[in-house]
Amino acid sequence: SATVGARVIKGSYDIESTSISYRKFSDETYKEAESDVGTDASGNVATSAILKDLENGTNYVYKITAVSKAGEVLEYIGYFKTLSDDEAGITVSGTAKYKDNRDGYITVGLFSGNSCIRAVEVDTSVGNTFSFYNVPDGCYDAIATDGVYANNRRVVISQGRIVFPENGSIDLELSGKNTSV
Repeated sequence: SATVGARVIKGSYDIESTSISYRKFSDETYKEAESDVGTDASGNVATSAILKDLENGTNYVYKITAVSKAGEVLEYIGYFKTLSDDEAGITVSGTAKYKDNRDGYITVGLFSGNSCIRAVEVDTSVGNTFSFYNVPDGCYDAIATDGVYANNRRVVISQGRIVFPENGSIDLELSGKNTSV
């Protein structure tokens, strides 16, 4: 299984509905996931779903859709790959935090091209470290976001060790100013 979530920021109109669906990259038809939805006092919506019946070592596409009371439709499409049974590699660790040290939730994803191959949520009220396990050699982007702000860091693994960044430190800080992703 995999968990997908999003925070949808209210615009001029209240958000009427959200949905999360997914499919194998090679398929045409999406499968609707049962999602949990919550709305804060400002009308922003948080939604998440556990995607079930996934096959190992398979690329997937997920779609998060939000519809406002005015009928505006917003869709976000993302990609991920499930682990293979025989996938081996190293542990990649780092930190994700706010520059002003406030508490919040930051999602950190490890991307290979457009596909998220690992993701974890960091609750900064508890700590700011994250780890990805069994990451094979390759070039990746570690991207941290809270749904509003984002920061990214290039990561290169060769011969079972992190060669970039050279010090092996993957520190992602959200400062209130976006960096290009």
